[in-house]
Amino acid sequence: MNSPFSKIIIALTVLCIFGFGNSNAQEATAEAQPIKLHLATGHGAPELETLYQSYMLPIEENFARYNIEIFQDNTPADLIALFMLKDVTANRFRNFSISVLAPQYWLSPILYPHYSEAPYGAALIFTMDTNPSDSRAIMADLITGLGLYAINQCDLATTHLQNVTEYAVVPDFLIETVSFYLGNCALAIGEYESAIQYFEQAIALSYPVRHSTAQAPYLIHNISPYINMAWAYAQLGQREQMNRIIDSLYTNIIEVEKAQNTNLTPLRISITIKHAQFLALFFDYEIAGAILAEAIASVVRTDLVNTYPPQKLAELYVILGETILLRYEWDSALDTFNTAIELAPEYADAYFFRGLTHYTLVNREAALIDFERYLELAPEGIHAAEAQQSVESIRIELQALNG
Repeated sequence: MNSPFSKIIIALTVLCIFGFGNSNAQEATAEAQPIKLHLATGHGAPELETLYQSYMLPIEENFARYNIEIFQDNTPADLIALFMLKDVTANRFRNFSISVLAPQYWLSPILYPHYSEAPYGAALIFTMDTNPSDSRAIMADLITGLGLYAINQCDLATTHLQNVTEYAVVPDFLIETVSFYLGNCALAIGEYESAIQYFEQAIALSYPVRHSTAQAPYLIHNISPYINMAWAYAQLGQREQMNRIIDSLYTNIIEVEKAQNTNLTPLRISITIKHAQFLALFFDYEIAGAILAEAIASVVRTDLVNTYPPQKLAELYVILGETILLRYEWDSALDTFNTAIELAPEYADAYFFRGLTHYTLVNREAALIDFERYLELAPEGIHAAEAQQSVESIRIELQALNG
């Protein structure tokens, strides 16, 4: 029987285990698709309407050039732009801001394929007190670029995002963010050297890097450019450079913990997970498993064990279990997935990977139960297609075996 599990590479290939690869990348497509934008004025200020319309016109013209429709409503959007009136004096707009909010998963499209529970994440706060024509042109390129990025049109988005960086009045933090998106576009098409340059620029312009001192270090909250740059180095086979990037994040945490007498274990764990994934790319499964086990131990032996969300801890156990699978240690992997399910009985991924392990151990009935449970919990989940195919194949196998 040619079951989807006849090739255990489904469970053992790091591309499948960790979700890496160009299938998760932002790629340009030839066929245009609509963009759903939520663009609105803030505070209900009627005097802002004319200004709002003057900003919308070049944005609409840009998208029209690409034959892309814009839909504006209050449902979840590809992009949100909120025009906020700050101060009006003598009928002159002295200062207003535009907040552009992107879905949380944008923060790192290559390495964070799963959507966040929070619908929207980091905001770009764009405040202008300059020539209105400059600010209109900047916003037109910014929103057009981010909108195209949101629908995987990186080839078109890059031109507009690069335009943003060339305006003299653009603040550093906006160039920092645009550089990150440009790096993601380069990463998605395999231009790793270019991606590294963009990520380096984003990091150099970040607030923690520009303002930290030995006596007063700032925490690097946004680790995404570091993680994606490390990924680019990994793709180039430059392990030493990859380790240098990851080590810089660990060092920052140690310095901030010491200076501020705080515990940053949750952030350290986030970095450890990515570190383990990178190590797996170099087939260092033993070290990857060791640092994941230490991350779990750091939760259990501290006060975090009482406050750390059970599903988060279960996720750690599942990632550890995936690493153990890569070492062909089936029984140990099974025990690890069992622990994850005990911690979070509603965590679907734990059932999927336990199902893989059961099938590898020729426990067909147990595998079937786990795959069915996964589909109950996550019918639209990332592994749903594989789980459904597995359920159908196992049922056929069991029928054949039972006559």
